[in-house]
Amino acid sequence: MIVLATDHYSPEAITLTQQRYATPYRTLETDSTLVNTFAEVVGPSAFNAELYHRREHSVELVANWLHHMRAGKTCTMIPILCGSFHNYTQHPTDPLSDPRLRGLVEVLQYIHKQCDALIVVSGDLSHVGPAFGDAALDHAAEDALRNADERILGDLRAGNPDRLLASIRAVRDRNKVCGLPPGYLALSALESTHGEQYGYLRCPADQANTSAVTITGFAFA
Repeated sequence: MIVLATDHYSPEAITLTQQRYATPYRTLETDSTLVNTFAEVVGPSAFNAELYHRREHSVELVANWLHHMRAGKTCTMIPILCGSFHNYTQHPTDPLSDPRLRGLVEVLQYIHKQCDALIVVSGDLSHVGPAFGDAALDHAAEDALRNADERILGDLRAGNPDRLLASIRAVRDRNKVCGLPPGYLALSALESTHGEQYGYLRCPADQANTSAVTITGFAFA
């Protein structure tokens, strides 16, 4: 199981770890050999921010959910933190022009084809409202937010990483979609694919400080 997860804190493009993640069931072993394979293409920076794995919830949450879905049966995991795409949403630059990201995608493609590995993306959609430095959302703003999310979800369903990036770049990522990096990299690795959406939820907000974080669930074939 390869988990591509949003890195909310580190300045690094990709952060790997040889450490293991524990759930209430037991510890999920990390595949050290494959981690080293990724490290070879990411380069010397691969472990620079490894300690950020200690505070990052994006891998931890998914590890717990997936372990529960497996009824506590263990499996090996490769946890990969994916850093901000701010530069790519503000400028017309191809993320895969970065040799670290291109190398990561190529290794993902190889592992997926050879081992039929499960690739899991952990990342939210929009983050808007006072909690994120914006004005409170009224009903019109909530409708606009849902419409913006629907456009992004359509790009995800189509399995099109370039269209996904273009949709977010068109508005200069004003809704702060933190799931873009892992989503883009996973779709790039899967190439010709399509997705099925299983849900769409927005975290509840109180009336005085209306903010929203939107999340969804997908499976790709």
